[in-house]
Amino acid sequence: MPGSELVQSLLRGMDILKLISSKPEGMRLSELVDETGLQKSTLHNLLRTLAAREFIVKDSLNRFAVGPAIVEMANAVSKNDIREKIKKHLLHLAELFPGHVVTLATLKGSKIQRIMRVSPDLPGMVQTPSEQMLMPYISVTAIALQAGNPVPAAELEKRFPFEDYGVGKWGTRERFDLLKKQVLKDGFCCQFSEERTAAAFIMPDTLALGFSIGKKMVNMLAEYNSAAQEMRRIVWNQ
Repeated sequence: MPGSELVQSLLRGMDILKLISSKPEGMRLSELVDETGLQKSTLHNLLRTLAAREFIVKDSLNRFAVGPAIVEMANAVSKNDIREKIKKHLLHLAELFPGHVVTLATLKGSKIQRIMRVSPDLPGMVQTPSEQMLMPYISVTAIALQAGNPVPAAELEKRFPFEDYGVGKWGTRERFDLLKKQVLKDGFCCQFSEERTAAAFIMPDTLALGFSIGKKMVNMLAEYNSAAQEMRRIVWNQ
């Protein structure tokens, strides 16, 4: 018999999930019995099993609704989709800015971590240097992340006190705080020297997009900014 190899209880469970997810207000057991045609005892066992893994929850009015496990799965799919869009766009940016290193970094769990990198030494490849940590207060990427994400930055700065890690570069806390305010207002942080140009742009999801090249290119800032805005639009629809 076609389909006899399928696990019927699993199919019923998935049908129940689809049905419950279509009703934001939730569904009572009696409503599910009417909609599915299943025996109350069978339906109760299926609901109890789904609830055990938090695919559904029951509220104080005895309505069943989508549980946190479904939300977590949906968020994971969304994050994976965004991650693939980011990778594709980083490769696009590397083509737009030949000779540049293009990076993506995040501020998470009291640490700054560079998570993606495209560089001239490995063209056409998105590197994932998961263990590459950045110190606060120093690089444009670190400063952009600290300016754009004040809550995790506060935890980061507790772990790395300004007096121990930032005073040598900025002198006073007030000077560094003023810099962060300006970076947040501009949406980016940049540094220029005769040997290097570096710029980092505040992005959604506690991320920063960075550009760097081994020569001074002050006139490129507007192009970097335009590229960062395009990335926000394409990846995050902003």
